[in-house]
Amino acid sequence: EALIAADIHRLELAFNHATHEKKIIYYRQGLQDLLDKNQNAPSVAQAGYLLAQSYANFAATYQFKNKYPNEIKNPRYYYQKARNIATIFSDLQPQNQGILNCRNLLLSIEEKTLTLQTEQVNLPETPLRALVTYRNTDSLYFRILPVPNHPTHQPISDYWDSAYWSKLVRQTPLLSFSHAMPAIDDYQTHQSEIMIPALPIGSYVLLSGIQSDFTLPYNLMAANLFHVSNIAWIQNGSDYFILHRNTGQPLAGASVTPYYQEYDVQ
Repeated sequence: EALIAADIHRLELAFNHATHEKKIIYYRQGLQDLLDKNQNAPSVAQAGYLLAQSYANFAATYQFKNKYPNEIKNPRYYYQKARNIATIFSDLQPQNQGILNCRNLLLSIEEKTLTLQTEQVNLPETPLRALVTYRNTDSLYFRILPVPNHPTHQPISDYWDSAYWSKLVRQTPLLSFSHAMPAIDDYQTHQSEIMIPALPIGSYVLLSGIQSDFTLPYNLMAANLFHVSNIAWIQNGSDYFILHRNTGQPLAGASVTPYYQEYDVQ
């Protein structure tokens, strides 16, 4: 094992200080040779981790909008290569640091993520859209929750508090629906636009989760506050103009109630 550790250290040292344009190829080949020579024994788990991490680092550079000249230079599916290597070592015994590193890398590759984004204000009685950013899930479930339309009410505030999520899932939804996301096995983060049915004037929370029953605490969820209104406003110095959001025409007889928020140092 001391010789294997020395070989790994030598490969890392050469890679970190080399300036050759193909150094990543030689580094990966050296690690792969160690794995082949020792038949993926627990003693070379750290070499397996370093090789898998190298592939994962490359996979993380993937950009959907980029055009790549060939599959070798396209990082999209390199999480698969990293996962395959990490899987080989993650359950081996006896445990060592390399095995634990592979296990943690495997968890990070398979991690599910979910975020939502909508327009802050949307037109009433018109279908709207939401941008969903997701990873490692093929089905998402949604709820539309009505909230009091008052500026002092803050339904989206304490993301870190489990009581906050419990309060959201206990609310009776105005609408519930689901979307099948494209089945993609590259372990990358993807984005997709979904349609939200037309809603009447009001304020709402779009709640999404990866489980249909929205149970806690193991259901990954995301929430986004948005409003449905015909009203828009523009400002020019101290002058404010109240307009129809769709036509841009002034709203006659509109009244405005200002609210102020002050920070209390106490």
